[in-house]
Amino acid sequence: MKKVLKIIGIIILVVILILLIHTIRNYIIVSKLTDKISAYKESKNYNAKFVNTDKSGTITVMDYYRKDNKQVNFLERNYNGSITKLSFYNNGETVNLYAEDAEHKTVEKNSEGFMAIMIFNEIEFDKENNFFTNFLISSTAIITSEKCEGQDCYKFRNIFNLYNGDTYYINKNNGLSVKNINNDFTVIREYKFDCVEDSIFTEPDISEYEVRENN
Repeated sequence: MKKVLKIIGIIILVVILILLIHTIRNYIIVSKLTDKISAYKESKNYNAKFVNTDKSGTITVMDYYRKDNKQVNFLERNYNGSITKLSFYNNGETVNLYAEDAEHKTVEKNSEGFMAIMIFNEIEFDKENNFFTNFLISSTAIITSEKCEGQDCYKFRNIFNLYNGDTYYINKNNGLSVKNINNDFTVIREYKFDCVEDSIFTEPDISEYEVRENN
């Protein structure tokens, strides 16, 4: 009986040791990726492009540019060949929204809607969290190395979210998100820095659009 208990004790210790090694490895990886992406957080000159394909086949492209206090966001939605375009121009004080589809071209001055794209990845540690919370996140993560969109990435999954297919690909070198997948959609992301020129903020000829009041 003592021999059986001893064997069980050894097995438990081995399992604990494996789990501890697994958690420490993941913690180090996520911590390094968090540090790497933090170098880009304060950037005021960048382009972020997201291509979202949902399970219905609808493709939505979001192409965002920022330079200092100027921002512009181009959205294009393709649903079964029907294309809708939205262009949000933010000059730092007001936002004008240009919309067009196959039949109409409209502009809404002083729009209240604007979607900025922040620089983030889905697995970075929240600096406000305590060590235990981040350690717990690391213990439930499954992290492997894989090529994605031609980049060396970490593939991240969480054991509690395997049922919905949540998968994140994070660039190993800069910590930026490259791709995420779940059962409902796939998003491919691309970031460029210090490349945005003033010309991108030139608004379309407003005379070509029907002006709509912001109610």
